[in-house]
Amino acid sequence: MTDFYKNYLSAEKSVAILTWLVVSVNSLQMFVSEDGIAWREIVVPLSLLLIYIVAFIFAVRETDYKHDDETRLTFVLLSFACCVALYFVLPVIYIAILMVIWSAVLPHFMGLRGAILISPFLASIHYLVYTYYWEMNFVLTNSILFWTFNLFALGMVGMAQREEKAREKAEQLNRELLATQALLSEAGKQAERVRIARNIHDLLGHHLTAMTINLQVASRISNGQVKEKVDECHGLAKLLLSDVREAVSEIREKSTIQLRGAIEGIIKHVPKLDVQLDYDETVVIDNVDVADAIIKCVQESITNSLKHSHASSFSVSISNHHNAIEVVLKDNGGSHKAFVQGNGLTGVIERMKAISGTASFEMQANGFLTTLMIPREV
Repeated sequence: MTDFYKNYLSAEKSVAILTWLVVSVNSLQMFVSEDGIAWREIVVPLSLLLIYIVAFIFAVRETDYKHDDETRLTFVLLSFACCVALYFVLPVIYIAILMVIWSAVLPHFMGLRGAILISPFLASIHYLVYTYYWEMNFVLTNSILFWTFNLFALGMVGMAQREEKAREKAEQLNRELLATQALLSEAGKQAERVRIARNIHDLLGHHLTAMTINLQVASRISNGQVKEKVDECHGLAKLLLSDVREAVSEIREKSTIQLRGAIEGIIKHVPKLDVQLDYDETVVIDNVDVADAIIKCVQESITNSLKHSHASSFSVSISNHHNAIEVVLKDNGGSHKAFVQGNGLTGVIERMKAISGTASFEMQANGFLTTLMIPREV
């Protein structure tokens, strides 16, 4: 029920349907009220009105089609054809309100500027039909009035588009900020662990080594019970030195960057996209530059899916692959118009080259695949 409401009965669509209903009912009433008009003659205009609104609703529904752009354009053209046909079958001048409703979808297909440029053409159709076909007077004023309505509708749609882009940009920047914050936190923890390990090794380790050597010398020049105690201390010192070295090694091993948390910050609450993360916990990354490059590439791939495909899901897989770390990014968008290496994909390749890695892209039947390979030596 929620999907049905989102697709067909949202607030914006309900307003358009209500406007269509009021215009249709009043137009048909005025049409049949004329002398000599039989009820059966409303079949054609009624059919055109119904086809118009059905085509309009399907053109603006939220759920994607298999061939989305082409299918939506077909519905848009069909509703336009019905609107123009209604000009010829209904001598009701304000049927042009339907053209105002229809023009609101144009910015999604040709941009706001293109829609504004063709708006005079739309108004001229109304003027020509009602002036020369129906031979009405004072049509020019009405056509200009409806043209300004078209401009107002286009302006409101353009404003909504700008707000949507600004919101998406803000959400993207927020995700990048959270990821950067998580990465900086991990880098700080890594630096602190390394500093502690280095201090333990340089200070305590060196002193214990010196103590072991001195005890070994003392053992050689002593005898009796003194020698026994010195040997015992020497053994304890060697054991303590071994424990220190083991502790230092463990601290260094645990200084790897926890990349998972940073990536989860990116993929959380991505609009219009269900993002899944498959992270192999055996993956070890202790280089901040590698972690940063992976995060930026994941972000870029998500952005590309939102911009260039009609994907509903996106998967991130990070695992070990022979002597490399493999990052697989895939969406289920089947409407990438063409595989063109733009600035986004070029940036992914450049980031991989900077850390001696590689990036490959593949357009598949069920989505777009990006594979990153980073050698472990980096």
